[in-house]
Amino acid sequence: MKPIFLIGLPGSGKSIFGKSLAATLDLNHVDLDQVIESKTNKSIDALFEIHGEAYFREIEKNALQELLEKSSTDILSCGGGTPCFYDNMSRMNVAGLTIFLDIPVSTIVKRIAENHDRPLLKNKNLEKKITQLRVERLQYYHQAQLIFNETHDPIESVGEIQSFLKIQSKGQ
Repeated sequence: MKPIFLIGLPGSGKSIFGKSLAATLDLNHVDLDQVIESKTNKSIDALFEIHGEAYFREIEKNALQELLEKSSTDILSCGGGTPCFYDNMSRMNVAGLTIFLDIPVSTIVKRIAENHDRPLLKNKNLEKKITQLRVERLQYYHQAQLIFNETHDPIESVGEIQSFLKIQSKGQ
């Protein structure tokens, strides 16, 4: 089976949806940020603070490439910026199914208002920053093969994913 890549803004629910989807479909779930933290023995926040975003994006690109080469990655929850750097989005689209979780800014702000582990959102007007990230990243996110918004029923979403994967496998 080709991997499923979950993309979207920070706080859009990629990790939670990924875990739930993996449990429902009896698949393996990997969180790219956790892989990076494990490889570097540093939090994402610390990597940004110590080395800067450019350094982090290079590590992220390499970690994604390693996961693309592994056959055990079924569902990958990507960092919010993963599809926006290098050629990550096109690589994910070629390798498997990309799903954009298109969640409204207001919902994301409510979800992450108390979470201080997101380096690009620290000490910022949260709504303004999320809106800015959305504007900057939407061109990448819209390259996804499926787009789910918060009105999607989880059971229907799983059915759509299964149908899409069956269609993809027949086309090969």
